[in-house]
Amino acid sequence: MPDSLEPRLLRAFLAVAEELHFTRAAARLYVAQQALSRDVRRLERELGVTLFVRSTRQVALTADGERLVPYARRVLGAQEELLAAFRGAGARPLLVDLNTPGLGTGRRVLRRARELAPEQELMVRYESGLTGAVGELLAGRLDVSFGRFGGLDAGLRAGLGYQLVRYEPMAVVLPEGHRLASLDEVPLAALAGRPCTPVPGILVRRSGRISRADCSRDAGSRSRRPRPWP
Repeated sequence: MPDSLEPRLLRAFLAVAEELHFTRAAARLYVAQQALSRDVRRLERELGVTLFVRSTRQVALTADGERLVPYARRVLGAQEELLAAFRGAGARPLLVDLNTPGLGTGRRVLRRARELAPEQELMVRYESGLTGAVGELLAGRLDVSFGRFGGLDAGLRAGLGYQLVRYEPMAVVLPEGHRLASLDEVPLAALAGRPCTPVPGILVRRSGRISRADCSRDAGSRSRRPRPWP
């Protein structure tokens, strides 16, 4: 039996207990279903009990799960009261969209944020990335997302704050024998107006052509040939 439990685990348990459905519970918490299931399994391991009976058709609470529900509600309620007393009535966990559970820039930033502000609860979901999350950010349903800020329309950028966390190289893939292929660095001006095929990490307008303004704004002034990551 552990000496302490993370509130996140109890919040995951309570969402599933009230929804009796992992997909709906994950949507309610704005987290991936895999992450929610992992938190529930961890709570079961730490308590040494089985909390849910799972089948392909339904989810049901066990006797231990039923017993835990009122305790979980009291603990989470006490946490909310404590935070409200010391940080204001509007205090709540911050919801962060990382787009992918991989070890990318967002996860490194999140880990550092937790080191610097251990008292702030940060809830993570793995969904859309910045392009898909911008509507939720503007509506106040999401606090943080990671992505290419310069790729958003100017009207959307005006309603958001941003912090640069990473520079990324831009690569251009050319046919063998192309007049630009032998260059170590390809000036973006040389690509202006040329047809291109979008791939992840390269911003392309609907016209299917890169313009000088698009490239210089989002990736600096030059495009490099692909090189191994350090």
